Amino acid sequence: MARAAAGRRNRGRTLLFLGFAVTGMLLILPACVAGCFRQEASITVDGEKRYYRLHVPPDVEQYAPVPLLFALHQFSDTDRGMERLTGFNGLADREKFIVVYPQGRFRVWNTGGDRGDADIRFLEALLDDLADRYPVDRSRVYATGASAGGMMAQYWARRSDRVAAIAPVMGSMSRGDAEADPPEGWASGPGADYARRQRSRGAL
Repeated sequence: MARAAAGRRNRGRTLLFLGFAVTGMLLILPACVAGCFRQEASITVDGEKRYYRLHVPPDVEQYAPVPLLFALHQFSDTDRGMERLTGFNGLADREKFIVVYPQGRFRVWNTGGDRGDADIRFLEALLDDLADRYPVDRSRVYATGASAGGMMAQYWARRSDRVAAIAPVMGSMSRGDAEADPPEGWASGPGADYARRQRSRGAL
């Protein structure tokens, strides 16, 4: 009898615990759904599936249209790694912009040749796809990147009129791009002035 009563009490505790657990999940899940939207997704470009992570603030529609920021990972890193490295999701929630973390093929960004053109087509197709599905201000599309991602941000901006501004980190510009005149209105500030002085001295 005592053993049977103890068994009933244990089953009762288990059911009570499960009840609390399920209730907690039901309370948390709606908050997640109603809150920020974060996902790993893909898009097909040139017949190839390309991947990215996306973060959309919970109340983005109230501030539409909003800026879109491309955050490009460094060599051998991933879209998830760039998301963790930058902490841009919290900033996006506060400042009301959408941030996307594209994934380079084989963890690499190509800044030259056919693969470089393919990476640009990926970024621009992704831009179009996101602008069709979210309230993106196409005049406020920005790009940043670390190391090879910074190089890709510069490579893309030199070859497209769809990027309003870039902020590369630790990423150099290719010699060909550095020696060429920048697109009108693209480069300004101390960095651009320094590059012009270096070119005039033959240092670049």
